[in-house]
Amino acid sequence: MISKIIIKNFALIDLTEIEFNNGLNVLSGETGSGKSIILDAINFALGAKADKSIIRYGTTECSVSAEFYPISNSVKQILEEFDIEFEDSIVIKRKFTQDGKSSIKINGETATVGMLKKITAKLVDVHGQSEHYFLLNESNQLDVLDKYCQEELVVLKEQLINPISKLKEIDEKIEKISNTTANGQSKTEILKFQIDEIESADIKEGEEESLLQLKKQVVNAEKIINSLSEAKALLTEDSATADLFAQAVKKIGQIADCAQSYSDLYDLGEQILTSLNDFSYQISDQLDLIDFSPEKAEEIENRLDLIRDIKRKYGSTLDEVNAFKENAIFEYDSIINGEKILKELTQEKLNLAQQIQEVYKKITSLRKEKAHEFTSKVTERLKELSMKSAVFDIAFSLQEDKLSLNGIDKIEFLFSANKGEPLKNMAKVISGGEMSRLMLALKSEISSLQDIPTYIFDEIDAGISGVVAQTVAERLYFISKEKQIIAISHLPQIAAMSDTSY
Repeated sequence: MISKIIIKNFALIDLTEIEFNNGLNVLSGETGSGKSIILDAINFALGAKADKSIIRYGTTECSVSAEFYPISNSVKQILEEFDIEFEDSIVIKRKFTQDGKSSIKINGETATVGMLKKITAKLVDVHGQSEHYFLLNESNQLDVLDKYCQEELVVLKEQLINPISKLKEIDEKIEKISNTTANGQSKTEILKFQIDEIESADIKEGEEESLLQLKKQVVNAEKIINSLSEAKALLTEDSATADLFAQAVKKIGQIADCAQSYSDLYDLGEQILTSLNDFSYQISDQLDLIDFSPEKAEEIENRLDLIRDIKRKYGSTLDEVNAFKENAIFEYDSIINGEKILKELTQEKLNLAQQIQEVYKKITSLRKEKAHEFTSKVTERLKELSMKSAVFDIAFSLQEDKLSLNGIDKIEFLFSANKGEPLKNMAKVISGGEMSRLMLALKSEISSLQDIPTYIFDEIDAGISGVVAQTVAERLYFISKEKQIIAISHLPQIAAMSDTSY
């Protein structure tokens, strides 16, 4: 929950610190007294858009610091994901300057607005007059119902990811084959030539690098041969280094049994002599392996020219060349066996479409089942909110020929305020006061399903008074037993129900 907020140079506020408590926190006062500014400041800390108008006149920057305690496991998981240290609380500090610069700190660590919103979405749910308009939009109404469907619906939607992805891939292949087949015989001749040219070149991984290394040796052939030959001569000719060293070792061997130090010296000499002999043999082997004939040099150059030509035509790397070949083979097969491949792809498409439709049916069935339960509970809540004859319902229709991970359902919230009146589109018949109570009834049912500890209500009591105001106050109080509520209100009935009043 929000435990404390410090606001500095924000709109009309120079500096204020507010501590919030559990339960129902109510901010009341006359119109224009600054209640909404406090909520604007909280929204700013939560990640809302900012401009220079929020900075108090005569100052260069504003800041809002909000502390949340305790925090849920879902928030802790996000903090771990962002590598932000925490204990059992989180402090968010956001600044905004006259030159449009914004800075965000979360537990002292610099963060982006995107990071901030991901975290605060799990901390606070804000309900204001704008949400009335949100609920009047039919596309948003489906989101409300889906929240009520919970994990069951999430699992079903996940079953759509793979088949829809495959179906899109098949559509792309079918279109490609259809276009390719239309090009006819001339295209197959070109493709066959390209495939044969790449395959006959038979370029191996790392081959070009090896050839370049060989070419370097060919270019330096004379230098290599001379160096190896001279080194061999120094080790094998009369009075060569190896012979002289061998004689030196032999002399030491004559005194090896006179002292341990002479024996160790003799052993060292023997080891060096063995290494010298190995060195000499390897030089001879390298000389024997040399094949730097003009024919070999020409062979290397021709092979490099072929590799460069293939890469120039079909890709800058061997991977790109192979990818080009695979694509060419697919196109070639598509033309030669186009009708057969199209038939196979079409059948696969039908199978996937049937699989998707079966999941869509399950999604629709679940939504309708939950909608019946949801509307019954909301209608009961409306009765508790002094709307005895009100009825809330949800109408379903289908969005045909639409491939979506969200299913194909289109819903419409229906409402009737008085007995005998037919259910009609909610957006066309509901009044402001009725809308406030309906939203509260909806939130009463959804709140227990959301892992969000704090609800903020901005004048949810607009357009109501008297007994209705009392029932709304009681409903807010009921929700506040499970959630922290911060509410702006101008009604004494709601202020009287508060745990903490400001």
